[in-house]
Order: sequence, then C-alpha cells, then structure tokens
Amino acid sequence: MADLKLNTTNGSVTLKPEDGSGNVDVTIPRAGIGVGKVLQVQHVQCSPVRYTISVNALTPIPDLLISFTPKSSTSKILLQSNIYSTETHVTTFGFLENINGSDTIVSNVSNGNTAGSISTTYRGNNITTNIYANPIAYMVDSNGTSTRTFKVGATSSWANVLYTLYINDRSSNDMRSVSSFTITEIEQ
Repeated sequence: MADLKLNTTNGSVTLKPEDGSGNVDVTIPRAGIGVGKVLQVQHVQCSPVRYTISVNALTPIPDLLISFTPKSSTSKILLQSNIYSTETHVTTFGFLENINGSDTIVSNVSNGNTAGSISTTYRGNNITTNIYANPIAYMVDSNGTSTRTFKVGATSSWANVLYTLYINDRSSNDMRSVSSFTITEIEQ
C-alpha cells in the first residue's frame, strides 16, 4: 500500500511508491478544496399569508427582506430565494437593495419586459389557479462592511398591462405555501 500525503495549503498530493524509491508529486486544482468559507447566513420566511402584487415593476414581497452587515469588506454575498406563486402571464422575480430610502435593482439584467429580472417565466395567459416554486439566486460584492437591506421583488405584466400575481398561494386561496429568502456571506 502506497503512503499518501495531502498538502492542504497548495493542494498537492505526495505519493510514495511501495518500494520506497522516491516521491511522486501530483498537483490537484484547488477548485472545491477549501474555497469560499461561509462567514454568516441569515434567513427569513414569509408569514403564512397570501400577498398580491399588481405593479408594472419589480415590487418588494412583504416579509422577504434582510438587513445584512457583511463581516468582510471583500467577501461575496449570495442572495437566494424560493418564491411560491402563481405565474400570471409573464412573471418576473429579482432582488432589490434599499439605498438611501429607495429600492434599487440589484442585477443589471433586463429582458425587455422588466429591468432587474433574475427569472422570467411565461406559463400562459391570465392563469391564477396553479402555484409554482420559483428559485432565484444572484451574487454581489460586499463593498465594505456597512449594513445593507436586500429585498426579493416580483411583478407580473406584459407590454404595460398589469396582471395580479399571488404570492404564497393561488387565486382560490387554498394552497398556502411559505416563501423564503437566504443571504450567505462567503469569504474570498
């Protein structure tokens, strides 16, 4: 049986042949080995209430907000949410950050319908009888250690026509679910 030693500092592996004739060094890429230490995690979930959104822009979902203070000025912040909702006509989900009292779109994504979308779906015309799980994720820089307030937003519209989007349930109010929002700070 060969001896095996792993150097966790540089990711190299040293093999010693059974006959003891010398070492063979093998370097393994560091991807996935000790990268991205989690510094903190914060999580919130909606009250078990059905919310409606009928606005032609990314609009905060009540209860899905976190005031977050990064521990490191150079870390990454992973925003993740799972929203249970109808998907009325064209439905869009994304993240907002409250900056100086105004909700500002976190992502630069624009699909031609709603700025800041992380996920946009179309399941048919004004159908509110189905409920879907909508997972979204986006990573931002910490940009210092000041407290930042992030929110999950949603809208349902097309060509400036509004549709009612139901969050945590469907229109018949009989499939209650709980949407959630998690922020993970990752050291770089």
